[in-house]
Amino acid sequence: LGTTFKPSRDVDVTVDLYQINIRDRIVLSGRFDAINFPEIAPLLNSLGVEQTAFFVNSVNTRTRGLDLTASSRSKFGEGQLYTFLALNISRTSVTAVNAPPKLQT
Repeated sequence: LGTTFKPSRDVDVTVDLYQINIRDRIVLSGRFDAINFPEIAPLLNSLGVEQTAFFVNSVNTRTRGLDLTASSRSKFGEGQLYTFLALNISRTSVTAVNAPPKLQT
């Protein structure tokens, strides 16, 4: 949802409100090692590693925010001065974690 308005000939303002829902967002898994998952210790040892982590599509998120911009044009000496200001406020929250049961601790 957004709007643009021009309060004067040389000023433009935009305002946008948004919500973005992402299902199965890619995140880095937790740490897997012989202590928290003893059943994978033989595999880790055979590969010569102590721990592992991987990317997994397991989180749903919702981001809500506000974008605000303002630009102006004015005379500056013999030339013109263009200014642009931008503001972004947003918050992302986790709405669900969809980890496979064997990976939930």
